[in-house]
Amino acid sequence: MAILLPLTFSMAPTSAIILLTSLYWGALFGGAITSILFNIPGEPWSVATTFDGYPLARQGQGGQALTAAFSSSFVGALFAVVLITLFAPLLAEVALKFGPPEFFAIQLLTFSSFIGLGGGSPLKSLVSILLGFIMAAVGLDIVTGQLRMTFGIVDLMKGFDFIVAVIGLFGIGEILLSMEEGLAFRAPPPASIRAWCGRRGRCCRATGAPSCGAASSASGWASSRAGPRPPPS
Repeated sequence: MAILLPLTFSMAPTSAIILLTSLYWGALFGGAITSILFNIPGEPWSVATTFDGYPLARQGQGGQALTAAFSSSFVGALFAVVLITLFAPLLAEVALKFGPPEFFAIQLLTFSSFIGLGGGSPLKSLVSILLGFIMAAVGLDIVTGQLRMTFGIVDLMKGFDFIVAVIGLFGIGEILLSMEEGLAFRAPPPASIRAWCGRRGRCCRATGAPSCGAASSASGWASSRAGPRPPPS
């Protein structure tokens, strides 16, 4: 997106926004390709795709996994655009009423969903969340401007880069494992949206999932737009 940004300088505002939006949504789906085929997330939001996409690729169903990721991304993006266009003013009014109890409830729901998505031991999920808190605390505090846990190292002032962490946690380990076991995939069957939708229940999940995602995203967006609640007079 940054490379093609200068091309929008001579374009009409509407055309430029459409171009950048298309590039953004394309990048969202592009991160799923490496997640499914190589178990290496290309983007932060592609981490969850590795849970189911890569095992399907190892079973020779990588084409169907990519088709499912593409169709789900398209349906979710279309649903999100329609939702934010119709309900943005209403969400803005709700965001102004958010206070400490609402922020706490949203954060509690977020970390509870992390534990639920962890699948295995809840203790391991809690430890992972704690490690994430520690890593996120390193660097410059955007609220107070104070340095946290930098230990005098200038490079730690900007915190940990997510891309570097993903390459270290997912990429290097997966590359070493592939070198040891050998990288081999079964011949995938021809994939198409019609073949993917032919499985019972997939269309229902593809159309029903945006509703749950829209509800959680709307609450998170409202909390990010909300300011501190004024003290009662």
